[in-house]
Amino acid sequence: MSEDTGDTLSNDTKSLEDRGWQFLNQKQYDEAIEVFDEIFKKEANNVAAFQGKIASLRKKRDFAGANELLAKALDAHPKHPGILSERAWLFLEQKKYDQAISAFDKVLKVSRSDEGVFLWKISLLRRQRHFEEATKLIEEAGNIFPESLRIRNERGWLYFDQMQYDEAIETFEEILKADPHDESALQGQIASLRMKGHYAEATKLANKALSHQSRSPGIYSERGWISFEQGYYEKAEADFNKVLTLIPDDPFSHINLAWSLVRQATDIDLDNASKHCREALNLKPNLAEAFGCLGNIAFKRGHIREAEAYFLRSIQVDAKRGHYADLGALYIQMGRYEEAKGKLDGALKNNPDDAYAHIEMGDLYLQTEKVKEAIREFRLATVIDPNNPDSFKALAIALMENNELIEAEKVLRNAIRFLDESKRWELHLTLCRLLTRVGDDTNDLQFYEEALKEVSTAIHLKPQHPAPYFHGGIVRFKLEDYRNALNNFRRCLREDEHHLEAELNARRVRSLIRKEKARSRASFFASTFLAIIFLAQLIALWILRFRTDRVTDTMLTVLVPILLGLMVVAVLLPWLSRLKMTGLEAELSEPTPKESLTSGPKGEIGFSSASLKSI
Repeated sequence: MSEDTGDTLSNDTKSLEDRGWQFLNQKQYDEAIEVFDEIFKKEANNVAAFQGKIASLRKKRDFAGANELLAKALDAHPKHPGILSERAWLFLEQKKYDQAISAFDKVLKVSRSDEGVFLWKISLLRRQRHFEEATKLIEEAGNIFPESLRIRNERGWLYFDQMQYDEAIETFEEILKADPHDESALQGQIASLRMKGHYAEATKLANKALSHQSRSPGIYSERGWISFEQGYYEKAEADFNKVLTLIPDDPFSHINLAWSLVRQATDIDLDNASKHCREALNLKPNLAEAFGCLGNIAFKRGHIREAEAYFLRSIQVDAKRGHYADLGALYIQMGRYEEAKGKLDGALKNNPDDAYAHIEMGDLYLQTEKVKEAIREFRLATVIDPNNPDSFKALAIALMENNELIEAEKVLRNAIRFLDESKRWELHLTLCRLLTRVGDDTNDLQFYEEALKEVSTAIHLKPQHPAPYFHGGIVRFKLEDYRNALNNFRRCLREDEHHLEAELNARRVRSLIRKEKARSRASFFASTFLAIIFLAQLIALWILRFRTDRVTDTMLTVLVPILLGLMVVAVLLPWLSRLKMTGLEAELSEPTPKESLTSGPKGEIGFSSASLKSI
């Protein structure tokens, strides 16, 4: 073969390689495979063709075909970094994360010049919570690439993963001094502020960042999570919709939007959330987060068996990130306590710092009368996630169950003092219940008055939720303010027409008011009749005194005060007869504090690839 012929063949091959990779980047995988097969006819061991075809098969999820071709490629090029990297990505696509880490390690043994390989391995180590190993690799990569902001970003995100938010903020600030528009550092800064509960500062930074980077899905996603955590689900929905328009092929964009819809919980919202979960599964068929979200949707619709099946599927497709805690919460709701314990143990084995799993484990202990163990789990949750009001509410309820009322009050008042206003309403409501209980124990109206202040604050903070109105009705009833108690129960039913306890209490209070009205009318007539009789006797007494000698001064002195007193009693009789109906409070339906925790799955919500810079 002449030199010109060799050059022509080389140029033809190069042109085919470029065309094959172009098809691959355009997600036209079958066309890419055809081109790479054509290259193999010219060069049986062409490296680019091996890499491109393996990548195309991997993207098509033809893992068997990709593995078969990978074996041939490794025989031909056992130490080629690109081929070795394809093996790592193939493990990654199959969710074999530990094997992927080992595969990237082999790449680094062959070549340490590619910063991207370091970043991939660090990200995987973070994902698998191998924090010590990730720290060492970041140090090593930092020495090789001392000017790399990407490596420094990984350090910041590693601090974030370990909940060392102050250190993360400091690291991201240093990066932003070098590059004020570094997207990953901006995300990290916003996310860290959010996790510390500094929502106003995080929102301000997100808005400022978006003024310069108006097409950043990560920062829109962070702003969405800020709204989400404050309970502003419609605002979160708007930002997650924006993310979806920017990266429509990202399955996590669909999942995040689905969660914002699930929290709004109308039938239409749940239908739309389910559609987004299905779309995410079309993009990534074994996505644990999608199955977990579908499980929560099924639970909200009352389809318990369906919810269980989805949670089990989420665990099946991802043993590390499956929705163990949600399934445990579902089993608690179903009374299947032993199975709940096993699932919650699994959640905490995978992530000992999972505050949600600790809360559910505490709930399990509370339901099975192991109050001290419950208190321990709830305390752990408050330490792990000090910005989560559910942890403090649960701890206070457990302390109330253990008759540690003073300690429970301290927990609630301290949490109310430092938590963001958007997260306080349930704490005010729990404090209301505690003060009501103290009032019941001491018969001191002062505690009911304090409880009424707390429930009024809860209503102000969460005016559309039925619970504050329900407990407001209970407190007003105990203060004998029956009409306003009835108004509170009615408002509760307006917000939740299926609130059975509010309906029962409203009926009982209405019955009491009717009885009081009937008794008041009878008392009024009796009072009028007696007052007329006593007045007539008094008039007759004075007439007899002036016209006859039958009434002496002594008799007058004695009888006049008596008759006047009887008239006063007769006039006051309607008020004196308004006596409290003994035992009626006990007939009001009011859930015990322990029961208020068993609400079933709440959603083990992770963060999308748009929200956190990860693999």
